Amino acid sequence: MPRSRILLIAFLSFILSACTLAPRVNTDFDTSANFDHLKTFAFAPEASSDGSVTTLLNKRVKDAITSALQGQGHQLVAESGADFLVAFHTSYEKRIDVDTYYTTWGIRPFWWYGPYHRAHVPTTRVREYTVGTLVVDIIDAKAKTVVWSSSAANTLSKSLSPQEREEKINRVVSAMIAEFPPQ
Repeated sequence: MPRSRILLIAFLSFILSACTLAPRVNTDFDTSANFDHLKTFAFAPEASSDGSVTTLLNKRVKDAITSALQGQGHQLVAESGADFLVAFHTSYEKRIDVDTYYTTWGIRPFWWYGPYHRAHVPTTRVREYTVGTLVVDIIDAKAKTVVWSSSAANTLSKSLSPQEREEKINRVVSAMIAEFPPQ
């Protein structure tokens, strides 16, 4: 096999694998909102707790959002001086996929048997998995309204190491924040 063909196959494999790694992101925004003045941010206070205890997931998501927004030139400040507030939440949902397909088997012992004289055997596969969803909302601090929202959903894996979890969260949050502010 020529060397150029091997390189082409390797390149195409890399491109196709990169496409599967990108999370599916859904973004929505207020079309009448002005995003030009949104330069500084803070995290919105959590409604469910006093904020003294945080989970590893919340810490990783906050760090990823902070890094992504600072990478775009936004500055993290105290809540009282922020142009916009960032609120996020996660949710989990168990899903079940049921696939049924039919196989045929059998022998036609006589030439006058048609294709309808074979046995059709159904095979059913049931798969249960968990889907996690991350939602990030941008709230205009002065108007107190949500002006931009993004969500991403992906299957969760229990077998990831802490470093792999952090990389996955960073990749998802980066893809979400890349669409803020809308053009």
